[in-house]
Amino acid sequence: MLGYGLIRGSKFGLGAHRSPLRRPARRGLAQVTPAVDNVVARLYTDIVGAYWPPERALVESGYRDLPFPFEPIQAAPLSLRADWPLDRLIGYLGSWSAVQRCKDATGSDPVASVRDALAAAWGGAASRAVVWPLALRVGRAAR
Repeated sequence: MLGYGLIRGSKFGLGAHRSPLRRPARRGLAQVTPAVDNVVARLYTDIVGAYWPPERALVESGYRDLPFPFEPIQAAPLSLRADWPLDRLIGYLGSWSAVQRCKDATGSDPVASVRDALAAAWGGAASRAVVWPLALRVGRAAR
Protein backbone atom coordinates (compact mmCIF):
# COMPACT_ATOMS: atom_id res chain seq x y z
CA MET A 1 0.00 0.00 0.00
CA LEU A 2 1.33 3.40 -0.94
CA GLY A 3 1.04 6.06 1.71
CA TYR A 4 1.69 9.74 1.58
CA GLY A 5 1.79 12.61 3.94
CA LEU A 6 2.60 16.23 4.12
CA ILE A 7 4.96 17.59 6.73
CA ARG A 8 4.19 21.22 7.23
CA GLY A 9 5.10 23.87 9.72
CA SER A 10 2.27 24.49 12.12
CA LYS A 11 0.95 28.03 12.31
CA PHE A 12 1.58 27.72 16.03
CA GLY A 13 5.33 27.65 16.59
CA LEU A 14 6.33 25.86 13.38
CA GLY A 15 6.05 22.44 15.00
CA ALA A 16 6.14 19.82 12.27
CA HIS A 17 3.37 17.26 12.00
CA ARG A 18 2.02 14.86 9.40
CA SER A 19 -1.33 15.27 7.73
CA PRO A 20 -2.92 13.92 4.57
CA LEU A 21 -2.21 16.05 1.53
CA ARG A 22 -5.34 18.14 1.13
CA ARG A 23 -4.09 21.23 -0.70
CA PRO A 24 -1.09 22.20 -2.80
CA ALA A 25 2.15 23.30 -1.20
CA ARG A 26 2.45 26.97 -0.44
CA ARG A 27 3.22 29.05 -3.54
CA GLY A 28 5.90 31.64 -4.13
CA LEU A 29 5.57 34.71 -6.32
CA ALA A 30 3.48 34.37 -9.43
CA GLN A 31 5.24 34.63 -12.78
CA VAL A 32 3.48 36.20 -15.76
CA THR A 33 5.84 38.06 -18.11
CA PRO A 34 9.14 39.76 -17.27
CA ALA A 35 7.47 43.19 -17.37
CA VAL A 36 4.56 42.15 -15.11
CA ASP A 37 6.93 40.22 -12.83
CA ASN A 38 9.02 43.37 -12.31
CA VAL A 39 5.97 45.33 -11.16
CA VAL A 40 4.83 42.49 -8.87
CA ALA A 41 8.36 42.20 -7.43
CA ARG A 42 8.39 45.95 -6.73
CA LEU A 43 5.08 45.65 -4.88
CA TYR A 44 6.30 42.56 -3.00
CA THR A 45 9.69 43.93 -1.97
CA ASP A 46 9.76 47.72 -2.10
CA ILE A 47 6.18 48.65 -1.23
CA VAL A 48 4.89 45.98 1.16
CA GLY A 49 8.15 44.18 1.99
CA ALA A 50 8.28 45.52 5.55
CA TYR A 51 4.78 44.17 6.22
CA TRP A 52 5.50 40.48 5.54
CA PRO A 53 5.74 38.34 8.68
CA PRO A 54 9.21 36.94 9.41
CA GLU A 55 7.97 33.43 8.57
CA ARG A 56 7.61 34.48 4.92
CA ALA A 57 11.36 33.89 4.64
CA LEU A 58 10.62 30.16 4.92
CA VAL A 59 8.54 30.32 1.73
CA GLU A 60 11.18 32.39 -0.04
CA SER A 61 13.85 29.82 0.82
CA GLY A 62 11.71 26.95 -0.43
CA TYR A 63 11.63 25.64 3.15
CA ARG A 64 15.33 24.69 2.89
CA ASP A 65 16.06 26.21 6.32
CA LEU A 66 13.60 24.00 8.20
CA PRO A 67 14.87 20.80 9.84
CA PHE A 68 14.12 17.85 7.57
CA PRO A 69 14.71 14.49 9.26
CA PHE A 70 14.24 12.43 6.11
CA GLU A 71 16.45 11.07 3.36
CA PRO A 72 16.03 13.67 0.60
CA ILE A 73 14.54 12.58 -2.70
CA GLN A 74 15.02 14.77 -5.78
CA ALA A 75 11.60 15.95 -6.94
CA ALA A 76 10.75 17.17 -10.41
CA PRO A 77 9.88 20.86 -10.50
CA LEU A 78 6.15 21.51 -10.19
CA SER A 79 4.07 24.60 -10.77
CA LEU A 80 0.49 25.75 -10.62
CA ARG A 81 -0.88 27.52 -13.70
CA ALA A 82 -4.02 29.56 -14.31
CA ASP A 83 -5.17 31.82 -17.14
CA TRP A 84 -6.28 35.09 -15.60
CA PRO A 85 -7.42 38.50 -16.78
CA LEU A 86 -5.58 41.47 -15.26
CA ASP A 87 -8.38 42.20 -12.78
CA ARG A 88 -8.03 38.72 -11.29
CA LEU A 89 -4.28 39.22 -10.78
CA ILE A 90 -4.96 42.58 -9.13
CA GLY A 91 -7.51 40.93 -6.82
CA TYR A 92 -5.00 38.22 -5.94
CA LEU A 93 -2.31 40.79 -5.10
CA GLY A 94 -4.84 42.57 -2.90
CA SER A 95 -5.33 39.35 -0.93
CA TRP A 96 -1.71 39.21 0.26
CA SER A 97 -1.44 39.50 4.04
CA ALA A 98 1.32 42.11 3.68
CA VAL A 99 -0.95 44.24 1.49
CA GLN A 100 -3.65 44.09 4.17
CA ARG A 101 -1.14 45.00 6.90
CA CYS A 102 0.14 47.90 4.80
CA LYS A 103 -3.43 49.15 4.26
CA ASP A 104 -4.09 48.96 8.00
CA ALA A 105 -0.87 50.81 8.83
CA THR A 106 -0.97 53.51 6.15
CA GLY A 107 -4.63 53.86 5.26
CA SER A 108 -3.89 53.50 1.55
CA ASP A 109 -4.05 50.59 -0.88
CA PRO A 110 -0.55 49.64 -2.05
CA VAL A 111 -1.95 47.70 -5.02
CA ALA A 112 -3.56 50.89 -6.30
CA SER A 113 -0.10 52.45 -6.45
CA VAL A 114 1.03 49.87 -9.03
CA ARG A 115 -2.25 49.39 -10.93
CA ASP A 116 -1.28 51.64 -13.86
CA ALA A 117 2.19 50.08 -14.12
CA LEU A 118 0.62 46.62 -14.08
CA ALA A 119 -1.83 47.59 -16.82
CA ALA A 120 0.98 48.96 -18.98
CA ALA A 121 3.11 45.86 -18.42
CA TRP A 122 0.14 43.57 -19.08
CA GLY A 123 -0.56 45.09 -22.48
CA GLY A 124 -3.72 44.40 -24.44
CA ALA A 125 -4.07 40.69 -23.69
CA ALA A 126 -7.48 39.61 -22.41
CA SER A 127 -5.80 37.04 -20.19
CA ARG A 128 -2.34 35.69 -19.50
CA ALA A 129 -0.87 32.55 -17.99
CA VAL A 130 -0.02 33.06 -14.33
CA VAL A 131 2.40 30.45 -12.98
CA TRP A 132 3.42 29.76 -9.38
CA PRO A 133 6.45 27.53 -8.87
CA LEU A 134 5.76 25.14 -6.00
CA ALA A 135 8.38 24.55 -3.32
CA LEU A 136 8.64 20.88 -2.42
CA ARG A 137 10.93 19.01 -0.07
CA VAL A 138 10.49 15.32 -0.63
CA GLY A 139 12.01 12.67 1.54
CA ARG A 140 11.87 9.06 2.58
CA ALA A 141 11.27 8.15 6.21
CA ALA A 142 13.68 5.70 7.82
CA ARG A 143 12.26 2.21 8.03
